[in-house]
Amino acid sequence: MRDERKTKVQLLEEINVLRQKLAALKQDSGLGAVLTSIDDTVFFIDRTGVFKYFFGEGCGFDRATKPEHLIGKHFKEVLPEDVALQIQGALDRVEATKNSQEFDYMLSFKSTPEWYNAKVSPFKDEKGNLGGITAVVRNITERKRMEENSLHRALHDPLTNLPNRELFNDRFNLAMALAQRKNFKVALMMVDLDHFKQINDTYGHDAGDEVLIEAGMRLSQALRKSDTVARIGGDEFLLLIPEIHNESEGAFVATKILQIFQKPFTIAKSTINITMSIGIAIYPDDVETIDALTKMADIAMYRVKKKGRNNFQRYAP
Repeated sequence: MRDERKTKVQLLEEINVLRQKLAALKQDSGLGAVLTSIDDTVFFIDRTGVFKYFFGEGCGFDRATKPEHLIGKHFKEVLPEDVALQIQGALDRVEATKNSQEFDYMLSFKSTPEWYNAKVSPFKDEKGNLGGITAVVRNITERKRMEENSLHRALHDPLTNLPNRELFNDRFNLAMALAQRKNFKVALMMVDLDHFKQINDTYGHDAGDEVLIEAGMRLSQALRKSDTVARIGGDEFLLLIPEIHNESEGAFVATKILQIFQKPFTIAKSTINITMSIGIAIYPDDVETIDALTKMADIAMYRVKKKGRNNFQRYAP
């Protein structure tokens, strides 16, 4: 009991020393202005994982868990398990390497989740031994959103917001790997709008863009959540139908798409009928690479065009 009281007294003394140092720094007009303007929060955590002191407010906690309420508590008591595991890992690495560590994490204490970056560095006690860590925490939510937006733009068609060819290829490779493990098949469909050039020539390119956007929406409605529709350029779309057992399942999807497109489009205050031609290739029955499979679906689609359009066909040599 006496040792425990002594430890608490030591802790309070250390906190007071740190407060005095920070107060002294704030007295400096130049440095004080910097300290009061930074958005980072600095935490001091001892080797056992207990919060000992903090500076700043930008740590993302709600009113019920302000930084001052953390003092004397273990980080595992107040942080989500996944974040606590990251901090524990950083503590272990700092102790083993004596070098700084850095990681990003997300907190949902506020109404919307926010991202933070933590830079964790060792600090030594008066005897030169590792006394714990200093964690400098910065809100990086805006940066994360910008990164996510940039990634989204890189992987999606700017007009329809559908996946582009790069994202389609990534998803196909995943579907192919799953098909190999579970003995499934994968259907790849090439879809092309019939007489799309006439729409652009008659109603203008803005109307043509409206048609492409509506067509993308209808294709998405015809598919499962596990399927993918991508726009690869012009009026061409690629469809990925994973985890099927036979080609009849691909034919069922193609029939459903043709039925959905029987409903007229209302474009530029005009009602027009739009049909499409669909070519189908099946992995691994037809071929085992995405480029060859896409070419086969394209060949099948052009055969539909030659036979009168508004239909689908499975690839055949």
